[in-house]
Amino acid sequence: MCGIFFYYGNKIILTNKELVTAFMLIKNRGPDETIDLHNIEGSINFGFHRLRINGLDSASGQPMRMRDVVLICNGEIYNYKELAEKHKITLTTHSDCEIIIHLYKRIGFINMLNELEGVFAMVLYDTLDKNFYVARDPVGIRPLFYAKLLDSNEYIFASEAKCLFTSFIDTATIKQFNASSYLRINTKIENDELFINKYCNLFDEVNPLYTYDTTMTKLKKLVNRAVDVRCNISDRPVGALLSGGIDSSIVAMIAKTKIKDLKTFSIGLTGGSDLIPAKIASEAIGSNHTEVIFTIEEGLAALYEVIRILETPDITTIRASLPMYLLSKYIKENTDIVVVLSGEGPDEVFAGYLYNHSAPSSYKLQLDAEMRIKQLPYYDVLRADRTTAANSLEVRVPFLCKNIVKHAMTTNADYRNPNFKMNMNSGVGIEKKLLRNCFSNLTEFIPEASDEQCAKWKYIINRPKEAFSDGVGYEWKLALKELAEREISDDEFSKRTELYTIMTPENKEAFLYRKIYESFYMRPYNSPLVDHYWLPSWSDHGGDPSATVLKIHSSKHLTE
Repeated sequence: MCGIFFYYGNKIILTNKELVTAFMLIKNRGPDETIDLHNIEGSINFGFHRLRINGLDSASGQPMRMRDVVLICNGEIYNYKELAEKHKITLTTHSDCEIIIHLYKRIGFINMLNELEGVFAMVLYDTLDKNFYVARDPVGIRPLFYAKLLDSNEYIFASEAKCLFTSFIDTATIKQFNASSYLRINTKIENDELFINKYCNLFDEVNPLYTYDTTMTKLKKLVNRAVDVRCNISDRPVGALLSGGIDSSIVAMIAKTKIKDLKTFSIGLTGGSDLIPAKIASEAIGSNHTEVIFTIEEGLAALYEVIRILETPDITTIRASLPMYLLSKYIKENTDIVVVLSGEGPDEVFAGYLYNHSAPSSYKLQLDAEMRIKQLPYYDVLRADRTTAANSLEVRVPFLCKNIVKHAMTTNADYRNPNFKMNMNSGVGIEKKLLRNCFSNLTEFIPEASDEQCAKWKYIINRPKEAFSDGVGYEWKLALKELAEREISDDEFSKRTELYTIMTPENKEAFLYRKIYESFYMRPYNSPLVDHYWLPSWSDHGGDPSATVLKIHSSKHLTE
């Protein structure tokens, strides 16, 4: 996890206090080493905050310059050694990002992007042909924002949007740089247009050769590899977040086969419904487990800061981010762990949300999954990134490896439909059955597992879906609603349509979050950096994103 800052222009001097302050707002992303904003040449200006993960020496730092190419990249390239061997490249540093420059020189920028297996937000400048390139990874795991300066054709790119709320930026132009996308600008061409292009597609045509069984076989290999490389490509200690749901439990289970003394962490209010399953999961896999108990008062006290960190007024993102922020804070303050594995992704990729039980067809389910994956940088991925980065941790999300996403999206959508005949237990549909089947046998991964461990694992692998913000304790959501009732008067709430014409809050909780958000990130027309609230599809949700509002949540939809 690092923080990148790129100013394309010369209108503002690099010692401008407001510009420097904006750059320093993301120092938490890379507290180990800061290279101040400086001029590379012409209108190219780089700044970099480094969190040392691979290559702890200064030679592996950034900006990385090799002959006529300069690079800043917030990324992890998990297949960098394989690529070096494939292209017969001799690496001169311990940085996984060095391979980017070599491949650019060998095969060009687009081909290079498509060979990378990893996550990244990068800016590369070629001092010979005067082109600079900007790119973001296929799913958008690493963040990247950009905006145009007022009355100018100059731009600033940064890891977080908070860097762009300055007096010299046209805040109406602040946007996320799209996932799976790149741009190229030639600095020799005056006012060369900023045009963003796609370099890969995760949603190709369905491959008819994939049967249910062959889909599982390949999926199991891909997930195992994704966890493996995310455990091994690190010179800093790696831990895992463990909620007791199947997603984080599978990641932690595989990680335990790679890291002997794996440390896992869960968080909840006293009596939170995730704490006991997380403990059972840790006992099943044999991890060194820590429970972090937080109070409602601690959670509420962090509300303003977490919204500032997140840069979103979205309800479910804020609800879930508060405990994840507190858990990350605990890990930072009480351990030497710098890299944390997390289970984000299967709910989008494998149609794991409970509302998918109401999908009208597998075709509609497929379209919904594609939409959710495209929106990940605005919701779950944003939450995971900001809450960990705020505490100078690097989060890794194996299930969102591009190979896993592409495999899932090009197999028959029936396989991910909880109502499909092969996803039934005693006539009752189960979400993410495909994934559960892949990892149901604990001894396949941990041969020495006892009968007791296997029984505990069976409980975990059959556990119903529980949203993180609900699993930490149902009274958490209630406390937030009660806070909003105290903070927002009926009179103030009655003016919501006048104040917020875009994403008008439907309840006082949403109004409170929006009010706090606007205190940090005011834009023209009060337009937030996301254009809609995350809400379940095919359901009568009443503006509440929680799965607890769905009928399926109260039914016993999984076999014990």
